[in-house]
Amino acid sequence: TGTYFFLYVVTLSASGLPAERFGLKRILVLSSLIAAVGLLGFGLAGDYPSLLVVAGLHGAGAGPYYAMAYSLMIYAVPARLRGMASGLVNGGMSLGLVAGLAMAGPLYAATGSWRAPFLILALPSFLAVLLYQLLVREARAERRAVSLGALLADPTLLCMNLAGFCVLYGWWVVLSWGPVFFQVERGVGLTRSGLY
Repeated sequence: TGTYFFLYVVTLSASGLPAERFGLKRILVLSSLIAAVGLLGFGLAGDYPSLLVVAGLHGAGAGPYYAMAYSLMIYAVPARLRGMASGLVNGGMSLGLVAGLAMAGPLYAATGSWRAPFLILALPSFLAVLLYQLLVREARAERRAVSLGALLADPTLLCMNLAGFCVLYGWWVVLSWGPVFFQVERGVGLTRSGLY
């Protein structure tokens, strides 16, 4: 989890620089592809070091998602509809998370393999990459005359990134620990514990 979130925060923080140069959509598509490959890698990993690598890969790919999605939304959606559009951006991850957790237990129970949920759930991730490529219009972020050193030394940005890291780390720990807690401590079955 630490590997995942360290690279998640690093790429989240740094994704604006390549987005200014290459375009928001390109970075969204590329980072989503990296995340999908990382998710697929969980199902294919053969040992613990390779699991660490794919966890980092998935985190590095997932990190830029919100920055790119919100930026593209701001360029594409009229100001009066941005609240609704923001809800859709946030809702996408939430629905994906609910679906993934609800499906993981039954997929494991049906196949007997811990790898199967990752392999099967990687398919919608690759589909999302294709949909981003086909349906999202490119937008260029505004270039700003701020040095990387100034950004890295900005205490407000550092505190925001640290707070984001802590919140997301805690959230994912609860999400990964919660189903086990329901199974072991409360006797809830595998298929229901992920849904809870």
